[in-house]
Amino acid sequence: MTWLILILLSVFINSIANILQKVLMRSDKSDPISYAILFQFTFGSFNLIYGLIHGLRYPGLSTD
Repeated sequence: MTWLILILLSVFINSIANILQKVLMRSDKSDPISYAILFQFTFGSFNLIYGLIHGLRYPGLSTD
């Protein structure tokens, strides 16, 4: 994927996440701390799955 596609995907997913947070936190009985922990673990697991499928590629940093 090119960097432009990844940026557009990031903006789209971030917009959906913000709307989802506002909808789920609308109730007075919702707990923001537990929701934040759950939210971070959920999207962290998505990143982990993506990383395991596509692997990690580090750029060449040597000066050779």
